[in-house]
Amino acid sequence: MKALILFAPGKIAGAEKVVASGYNGLVKYGKNSYDLCIIEEKKCPQFAFEFISLIENRNQLTKLNSQAPIDLNLIRELNKIVEGHQIIYTHGFKALFYAMCVKYIFLIFRKPQLGLKIIHTHHGNTGHTIKVKFYEKLALLLMRKCSKVIALSQRMKKDLEKEKISSIEVVNNMNSLDKRKEITAQTDTQIGTQTATEKTKKKKEILYLGRLSSEKNPETLIKAFRSKQLKDYKLHIVGTGPLETQLKESYESENILFHGHQQDVQSFIERVQFLCLPSLTEGMPMTVIESLCLGTPIMANNVGAIEEMLTQQNSIIIDIPRHSKNEVDFIALEEKWCLALETLEKEARVQSYVENARQEREMQLRKYSIERWVTQVESILNNEML
Repeated sequence: MKALILFAPGKIAGAEKVVASGYNGLVKYGKNSYDLCIIEEKKCPQFAFEFISLIENRNQLTKLNSQAPIDLNLIRELNKIVEGHQIIYTHGFKALFYAMCVKYIFLIFRKPQLGLKIIHTHHGNTGHTIKVKFYEKLALLLMRKCSKVIALSQRMKKDLEKEKISSIEVVNNMNSLDKRKEITAQTDTQIGTQTATEKTKKKKEILYLGRLSSEKNPETLIKAFRSKQLKDYKLHIVGTGPLETQLKESYESENILFHGHQQDVQSFIERVQFLCLPSLTEGMPMTVIESLCLGTPIMANNVGAIEEMLTQQNSIIIDIPRHSKNEVDFIALEEKWCLALETLEKEARVQSYVENARQEREMQLRKYSIERWVTQVESILNNEML
């Protein structure tokens, strides 16, 4: 069986890490043949360049240039590339759209690829702009035509079923950490109480790691942290985005530190007592998987797959208060984050969370291993060819 993985990368984030790590894993551990085709945006060619840097074996990589919102030449070129493949495995709306064009629509180029199977991984919706909402709605319609849709969690599967998408399998994301660093984490002999105690005493720090944008909601965390006046603690903000300048001008201080984009996020995750995820929407956050695999506790809003990923022993889960289904009560949410941050004032409780998270680390490494992900995805692909 030969499959083509199709993706239009954006700025390196969770989905980009999943696709790159997934392709690397399929090539390394998979039993089938896999090619990778990426769509380079005319306006942002650096996104493709950054994504390609994550790919270990580039021998089977093809790049197509997108010159227009609907690029007929791209469809023609993709139609040629698809020949000889039984499956197109897509990630993201644009890849799904062009795969469907090749399968059904453009008879002017050649006969449609009606025998072609399209399998799509849904990474979740953000709905942070009207344009994105439109694309996400269209993607839901296209998913009804897929041979199979892969959801990241049981909660996501239920949401997709409400959209009349029937053929769904659940495959959790994988841990995308550098394997060499992961081995160091696994062989650390200081996993017990001593390490947890040292971490509690030496690293009174918490971390926000992600895009600085409205749907990620970093301001609620920052305001709550500032309100609690935790003078012994530091809040590290790692990431960039449209809110970066505004947030820095309003909140940067000796206790609230902005670091911009960082290539090595593992060192930040390892040094802090909690990763904080104040997002209003998520799929299955890669930052949470990475933190679990490094034994770092988490404070997170109960969105996406969070409830399936975390426990009360290793994390603090915050339900989002709402005025209505689509309207968040931000004042009440900030109060809930203030209450969660009060945990930092209780050293014994912090130590308990740290100990529990670190003791679960090896279990999390197995649960989110790339080998497990490859086995599950290949099973889905192979079953579609029966």
